[in-house]
Amino acid sequence: MKDLEFVKEIMTDPDVYPSISDDSSGPAEDFTPEIFLSNGIFKVLSPNPGSVFVFVPFVYRIYWVHSCVLPGYRGAQAVDAMKSACKWMFDEQHALKILGIVPAFNRQARVFAVKSGFKATHIIKDSYQKDGVVHDLHFFEKGRYQCQQ
Repeated sequence: MKDLEFVKEIMTDPDVYPSISDDSSGPAEDFTPEIFLSNGIFKVLSPNPGSVFVFVPFVYRIYWVHSCVLPGYRGAQAVDAMKSACKWMFDEQHALKILGIVPAFNRQARVFAVKSGFKATHIIKDSYQKDGVVHDLHFFEKGRYQCQQ
């Protein structure tokens, strides 16, 4: 339970929640990670106590990653933490691919994905609604052997 409280604390932080929620999401105070993580494998990295990477099964051995990083832990240490999380997924969970999906307006998250070794694969037009505005979604992927770089 302590881990879930930590996950909720990071995910509902005022500097994080607006970036991970859309128009179907309720207010941060109503968010429960138990629902979000019910079928996921999640890795909370230490010694970086300001990051949560949630890996949700997509299809067999392919996972979607949801990254939540507090402002004081962003930059190079977040990139290293993401690379470590990917390595863990490939080594321990035998993942083949890890996918990332980022709204077009979140440039910082797109840059983070690329710096973490993800490759942009495609864009789905007009597919994400935030604050009443419809945005494109950018898709990224990282394969098993890319994590060894």
